[in-house]
Amino acid sequence: MSKESETTRKLISYFDIVVDGKFEENLKDVTLKFKGSSNQRTIEVQKTLKENRIVLHEFEEV
Repeated sequence: MSKESETTRKLISYFDIVVDGKFEENLKDVTLKFKGSSNQRTIEVQKTLKENRIVLHEFEEV
C-alpha cells in the first residue's frame, strides 16, 4: 500500500476485502473463493488498516 498517497489510502479505506497477487495460470484453482490462483492472498482491508499489518481473510467452511 502506498503510504505516500493520501488519495490511495482514502480509496482503500472503503474496501472490505482485496485480492492481492498476479493470477498465475499454472496455479489456477476454480475451488478458491474470490481468487483464481493459489498464489493470491485475500486480505481483510479494515483489519489490516487498524492493525497496521497484513491480515488475511479466513473463509468459514460451509
